[in-house]
Amino acid sequence: SYNIYFKLGNNIHDISNIEVSAILPSGVNWDDKEDHDTGNIFYNSKTRKILWTISRLSKKADGAYLNFNVSITPKESDRGRVLILIPEVVVTGKDIETGAEISKSVKAITTSFDDPILGKISGMVE
Repeated sequence: SYNIYFKLGNNIHDISNIEVSAILPSGVNWDDKEDHDTGNIFYNSKTRKILWTISRLSKKADGAYLNFNVSITPKESDRGRVLILIPEVVVTGKDIETGAEISKSVKAITTSFDDPILGKISGMVE
């Protein structure tokens, strides 16, 4: 089981219609354990899509967070490999002051990570 933490920051203009989305690959399970401070969280088990929607995020806000758990049971063929938990995270929204569309993406979240408490975790299946 892995805990994944998303934090959005904003300090320029208010942002509206924010969507943070990710699709879980086959074999990675949504554990139905999440915590967030604003917006709504949806998980579609058929499409495996996680969607976090926030109607508005003020530039004066401390940001927003989403914390959730996923789990994976490695197969024998995964031995010696780092596994992908989420291939890509996409964030979209609209700058309220300029009207500009915002779109950012973060590439793969894997079983390999650097934790401030645990240190560097290789994430390799043994």
